[in-house]
Amino acid sequence: MTRQQAEQIPELQIYPNELVEDCFYYKMAVSGKISGEHAQKAMERLKGKENDPCYKGAFIVADMMIANIEKYGIPCAAWCK
Repeated sequence: MTRQQAEQIPELQIYPNELVEDCFYYKMAVSGKISGEHAQKAMERLKGKENDPCYKGAFIVADMMIANIEKYGIPCAAWCK
């Protein structure tokens, strides 16, 4: 899928920040979809951010991105070429 095609799909209109990216990589690693090394690095970056008001929301967005992979083969339009 091209970026132009992805930009036409509302569910793919996610533009993740660093917190969302870390949550995404953590959840992907926990589910066995990527290596544990990525989870380790993401967990290190997530330490101390539990009180961030966006922390829980970032995990929700990460879940949406994972659902997009299952449905469209990509997590978001922003990561398309």
